[in-house]
Amino acid sequence: MERVFRLFMKVLGPRNYGDESPIVRLWLLRFDVEACRFFHPERYCASWLQGATAITRMLSLDTAATLRALLEHVRSNADPRQDGAFAVECAAQARQLDAHLNAAADELAQQMSRAVGAPASLCEVRRGIEQRQSVALPCTLPRPKTPLAGPLPWQAPATNSSATR
Repeated sequence: MERVFRLFMKVLGPRNYGDESPIVRLWLLRFDVEACRFFHPERYCASWLQGATAITRMLSLDTAATLRALLEHVRSNADPRQDGAFAVECAAQARQLDAHLNAAADELAQQMSRAVGAPASLCEVRRGIEQRQSVALPCTLPRPKTPLAGPLPWQAPATNSSATR
């Protein structure tokens, strides 16, 4: 099991973990589609959901196929010294598909942004924040009528629990 885990981390770790991982980007894209549908119903296009679903499905199917390949490799009793070369080959294939799907996700996000007239993608918004560009939100955020009184529950002053024992 440990051998499969190590192979998984080498091959699919970058796909699954980190802010720029394809999995995170697709979560954001699916959220973006729903946000556009909610905030811009007059401009929403059903093909956006179909496109995001297709991209997600391609990534999911490839992840499952890659996991099967990793299991088959380990179950074949291949020499563990071959794991490195096998992982490099599998990782290269995964990164190639990831790049293709990232480009498709970017294209869809840009399409949504053009339709609504402002950055409609959290990926674009994050890039704009990182580059210190101004970002137009699709709606005005409400302001609280009165400032919060006192600390929030997780900001409450610490009590000396040993004194109460």
